[in-house]
Amino acid sequence: MTALAEKNYQEEILAKGFEPKGSEPAWLSSFRRSSFEKFKKTGFPGRKMEAWKYMSLEPVLKMPAGRPGMENFKKPAFGNETAFVFVNGIFSESFSKVTEDHKDLKWGYVSQHSEWAEKASLEIQNGAEEEKNPFVSINSFRFEDIFVLTVPHETNLKSPIHLIFSAQGEGSSLGQWDPRILIRLEPGAKAEFVFDFKDETQTSYFMNAVLQISLGENSKLH
Repeated sequence: MTALAEKNYQEEILAKGFEPKGSEPAWLSSFRRSSFEKFKKTGFPGRKMEAWKYMSLEPVLKMPAGRPGMENFKKPAFGNETAFVFVNGIFSESFSKVTEDHKDLKWGYVSQHSEWAEKASLEIQNGAEEEKNPFVSINSFRFEDIFVLTVPHETNLKSPIHLIFSAQGEGSSLGQWDPRILIRLEPGAKAEFVFDFKDETQTSYFMNAVLQISLGENSKLH
């Protein structure tokens, strides 16, 4: 059953394929294309791959493909800290909070900040040739946008930054709405991050999030 489910899921993802968007830059279309070609060669993770030999993906493959409706979401609980909240893979500004300690952070989607595109393009492509995880390849040719969070030059943050990934409703973002997050520490910056995955509705949700980190000279990340 699992082998058949893997085959069907893989065929579904391949059928959606590589879809360059008319407004995206040439580097991104090229990046998506090469990631799609890589996935066609490696295929969906299965028992025949050494890294996945002892891991059953059947619970994931049984989930209905597609994100649940975007209405009636509830704000995940957190304290008085800075928190960037993603609900079913999408950043929610209304649920998020940035404290005075972190007012100098720069954050948002690349599509909303065109001046970030050049740096983001170099950092997103860095290490792509060596990447062997099929889930990362799927994310790379299907993600909608890049969420960038930058700690400015010589900024020493005294309290942690939380990234909360809230799953609400049953479904799977795999190959459709995969979050892509780039954390950048500019030279001399120091910061601590906490990543928290929360299940708000006691259902099953699969989120194929990819996080990339870029560290400037003499920066420190915990």
